Amino acid sequence: TSKDLGIDNITLESGDSTTVTWTSPAAATAFKATTNKTPNGSLTVQVVAKAAAPVQAPGDPTAIREIPIDGKAFAFSVQNVDVKPGETVNFVLKNGDDEKHNIVGLSDSGLLSPDVAPGATVTYKWTAPQAPSSFKVICAYHPAMIFTLNVK
Repeated sequence: TSKDLGIDNITLESGDSTTVTWTSPAAATAFKATTNKTPNGSLTVQVVAKAAAPVQAPGDPTAIREIPIDGKAFAFSVQNVDVKPGETVNFVLKNGDDEKHNIVGLSDSGLLSPDVAPGATVTYKWTAPQAPSSFKVICAYHPAMIFTLNVK
């Protein structure tokens, strides 16, 4: 029960669960909820002010570069991708096909994105190896989808 939160009495039996959806106010505040069980007879919900997102100036060297890659007609939209040694990038993978895709580096670079469902877009953060290299990147589900990634 919580009058502060606008939640009427909810009764659950052993093993039951429920979901309560609640929209927090814009201002910082605290609310109380109570239960008839011990040792946790009450709960405080603390609403804090949202921190402003950091603003990065254009050309900021700490900004993470985005590399858009479309998978469509079972081909990648890029032939070659160049990154700097140790650079962190966000691959923005857009799937325009009706089957899932991903990107997998054929090296020990740790490049293995999550699957991208048909019609979806996924952002995958990756850090390039420190040593210069060049390797092929494929879709694990469609190995004919391929491009070259150059670390230089």
